[in-house]
Amino acid sequence: HYSIALATAIPIAVLLLVKGNITTLGDMYAFGLLGAFTLTCLGLDLVRYRERKAIRAKRYQPSAVQTDNGNESLPAHEDLETTSLSTRQQDTLNRDTFAGISQRQDTVSTQTNQSPKISLWSTIDFWLGILTTALVMIAWSTNLVYKPLATAFGGSVASVGMLVAYVNYMQHKRGGRTPVMITGVEGRLPGSILAVLTNRNGHNEAVIRTAITNAEGHPVVFLYVTDRKPQTTRTPSMFEVVDPYLDDLQAKEYFGKAENLAQKAKISRRFVYRQQEPGTVSRVWQAVHPRDTVIAAENASECEDINPDRIRYELTSSGKVAHMLKHW
Repeated sequence: HYSIALATAIPIAVLLLVKGNITTLGDMYAFGLLGAFTLTCLGLDLVRYRERKAIRAKRYQPSAVQTDNGNESLPAHEDLETTSLSTRQQDTLNRDTFAGISQRQDTVSTQTNQSPKISLWSTIDFWLGILTTALVMIAWSTNLVYKPLATAFGGSVASVGMLVAYVNYMQHKRGGRTPVMITGVEGRLPGSILAVLTNRNGHNEAVIRTAITNAEGHPVVFLYVTDRKPQTTRTPSMFEVVDPYLDDLQAKEYFGKAENLAQKAKISRRFVYRQQEPGTVSRVWQAVHPRDTVIAAENASECEDINPDRIRYELTSSGKVAHMLKHW
């Protein structure tokens, strides 16, 4: 209600101040329109740049036989060890049994990867977008100089809005719950840590603190897995963004705590939200290739499709966590 009152009160006040002069109103609102167009163009260019960067940076492997846990078979011509295949399989089985992980033997697939190419039209389209952004920025800059009334009005309104947002942000931050928007998994993060959070255990804070403590300057991917079903009975409103994360207050709280601690530790982080289904954790694990996967000890047995080199348990003040260590 306060936001609606503020959004309607400002235009009414401006209309009264200029005494209904349409020309003056047009000059004043030109600031907001061109500014919004500029920010929109910059945002789209940033997204497109990151997509192109991800395509270039992504690693592609030749055709190989892989198991469902992402481990490749050793080529026959590399005589790195004289142990027979059956002996290696037995050693792996013994290691997995000791770690409490069951190994699946019936899911072997052959995957052929092809290097994607950035087409010529995609490159032309990208630079046309850059040109459009530059033209809009020139128009906005010209408007700032030649229409001082619009600059004064737009700058004051934008400053008030930013001040309200800053105060709201700092209030949440002081409470240890920094607002967080979820991100995606853009590719492998060598040396990173995968912190698995769930809605069914009370040791998420232990997982968060342990992951940040062991990050050693590397990125941390916070994966929240929930079995909470999204609301399907309510009909979405027009232009409404439908995302289960927006209605999950528990996930927001844990992500906020993780963001607050990660900011203090000055480490890079990602936030991934997924619905609980078979293979959810393993798919993120295979995409990120973390050196350490931190999870609550009671949930370690649920990650059977993850095959770490070894598992180490750590007893913290907030609960017992498991480190699934992997050298890729």
